[in-house]
Amino acid sequence: MSASAAFEPLLWMLLFGVVASVPALIVAKMIAPRRRFWNPVKYMPMECGQVPSGEGRTRFMMQYYSYVLMFVAIRCYTDTSFMQWGVFALCTS
Repeated sequence: MSASAAFEPLLWMLLFGVVASVPALIVAKMIAPRRRFWNPVKYMPMECGQVPSGEGRTRFMMQYYSYVLMFVAIRCYTDTSFMQWGVFALCTS
């Protein structure tokens, strides 16, 4: 089996993705509603229908960000490993 034959299914999949997605994006652009005029009231920030009062931005503590990132990475790895073994349903929370 040559190297080009090994990549042929991948190239077919890439070609299918392009052929399927480009017309879908073009049709979506053609039938999307168009904005006739810009209404500034529509783009104002609202809180339960009321005009907000005070500063809307707050600082978030990044103290535990690395732990959360490691948890998500390890969780994805273990889920795919368990799915490979067929015991994924027993370990999900």
